Amino acid sequence: MALTELIMVMTAARTGGTGVLEKRWPYKDGLFRIVADESIIHKKIRFFGRYHKAFPEGSKELAAAQEIDRGNSALQAQLQRRGSATPEPPVQPVVQRPADIPAPNRGPADTGGQPAPQHGSTGDGHPDAGVDGAAKFPEAIRAAVTQLDSTNDDHWTVDGLPRVDVVAAIMNKPDLGRRDLNEFASGMVRPTE
Repeated sequence: MALTELIMVMTAARTGGTGVLEKRWPYKDGLFRIVADESIIHKKIRFFGRYHKAFPEGSKELAAAQEIDRGNSALQAQLQRRGSATPEPPVQPVVQRPADIPAPNRGPADTGGQPAPQHGSTGDGHPDAGVDGAAKFPEAIRAAVTQLDSTNDDHWTVDGLPRVDVVAAIMNKPDLGRRDLNEFASGMVRPTE
């Protein structure tokens, strides 16, 4: 039974801090030691990495976590600078009149009232199947945001933006991101009435 000793480095919120993890592992200046049998040390490393964002000194995982911390710090600084800047002009609420909502399957050149031609099969398959799916994505995002309940705090961020997870659930698209909402639903915020 050979014991292995490792120095673990705390990242994220505990970087450089002092305290005790789970009433058993004291850390000081963001560092602590673990001693375990070499047959189970990998389990302890995984445990501390997953639940406490602590990684062995000099490991690739530590370098990756510290890079994320640097990125998050830069993002926080950028958000703080943005908060001190002049306020942006107010944006339009989500509530739209029916005339403002584009008719389905109509392109900008379609003036005859006829639906735009569909690409792909003319069979009874899924109506959104085929090449036009990418073109309908922005409309689908805007339609999902209009379904949000303006009285439900769980549908909106504190800044009045639609919550990504709620819109993703409405669209049944778990990989939807904030970037998609910012690009295709910019200006759609929580109505304040």
